[in-house]
Amino acid sequence: MTAPSIRLRRADAPALGPGVQLRVSHTLLPLYWLRGVPVLRDISHELTVFERFILEMALELGTVSGEDVTEVLDLRPEFLIRGAWRLAVAGALHLDGDVYRVVPDAARKLRQTRVLPQRVQSTADFVLLPRTGDLLAVASGRGGGWLAEADRQRRKLRPRGSAPAPESLWSRKRAEYLAERVRAGDIAGSDHEIAEIVLPVDEDKALLPRLRKPRGKTETEDTDDLPPRGCPAYNCSAEVKDGTHGPLVEACLSGEPDRGNDQDGPNAGGDQFSLKAELTGAANLVATWQAQLDALDIRAAWEQVAQAPCGFEHVERTGVSTWVFYVGGRAAQAIAVDGQSLAEPTVLEMEAESQETIIEAHFLLRAADEVAEALFARDQLVASLLAAPDPRAVLAAAVVDEKPLRERIWQLDHFGLAYALREPEDFGYE
Repeated sequence: MTAPSIRLRRADAPALGPGVQLRVSHTLLPLYWLRGVPVLRDISHELTVFERFILEMALELGTVSGEDVTEVLDLRPEFLIRGAWRLAVAGALHLDGDVYRVVPDAARKLRQTRVLPQRVQSTADFVLLPRTGDLLAVASGRGGGWLAEADRQRRKLRPRGSAPAPESLWSRKRAEYLAERVRAGDIAGSDHEIAEIVLPVDEDKALLPRLRKPRGKTETEDTDDLPPRGCPAYNCSAEVKDGTHGPLVEACLSGEPDRGNDQDGPNAGGDQFSLKAELTGAANLVATWQAQLDALDIRAAWEQVAQAPCGFEHVERTGVSTWVFYVGGRAAQAIAVDGQSLAEPTVLEMEAESQETIIEAHFLLRAADEVAEALFARDQLVASLLAAPDPRAVLAAAVVDEKPLRERIWQLDHFGLAYALREPEDFGYE
């Protein structure tokens, strides 16, 4: 199979923020969420002071009775039940008639952790990315989290369209499929307490909805036992960082504008709604983006970065989506003469043919010899002057020949900076 060609174009985009590994300018993301799924959770409670006292007494005496509680703490015997029942459920104590006998190994472990595990009935929210197979358990957080907001804003968060899911998912049932993934430990995301999916007593629902039929096709025309299934596909941009529990994917889902009206003007077609979504742990999705970056043609990238008839000495990949070109004096001179700053980073957008995913590749230039270092130093000084609140003060502190520096500022079209540096000469009336 021939690898899809990659189209490259320069983009006016900011530098990557702290910790950001890659940035996706746009992709069409098939995404389906499943809310309120019945589950069993493993949660933990810290031992109370009373429970710790009962546990210590049991380890010391071997058994604990109501009379012991009365004699030591001056409490009625029935208080023992209140302090021992959770310890018994955890397996640290065993009820034998009217006394609780200690289970030494379990009791010592519980004394060390001071935490009582408990399995409780609850619900959970999941996000399925059928194209990449990522299944994410999403913690609700305050206010229900981003999925609750997505439900509230369904009318505004309009998908671009419906995307078909892999045929292997067409026949799957919701609870059965989720239970299989949970048992295999094959889920990610921000919700880490899910122990088991509760299977329904009645018929299990289909995992994914049926795809909408093309216009003109009636229901009776579809006789397939396994009707095609899929999910909404949303316009999406994203940034990816490295996280403790997998890649941190900070996505922004954009609703398709409402084109149901015919109004003119800047807001024709309606407003475009956007929603920040956390897709943390979507490792397969991130891997597809990384594969697109791995397919970069470095020679084609150089032609876009340099935009001058010259070559580079060598290139170094410094991150998932960052590269550094090292250039010698002749190449640095050619790039400078072309009116390009040697100190400014370049961002290229990578778009694979037949794919609606645009990923940014970030490039820096570095000097490879002493001649290039002088040219780089000059452009870096220009960059520092542009960033300084008082460029004249920065220039006064620098040991540099001002005439070629000012010529370079003009060559780079930084006219405002040029006028600011000339102000004492042009307006120094005395």
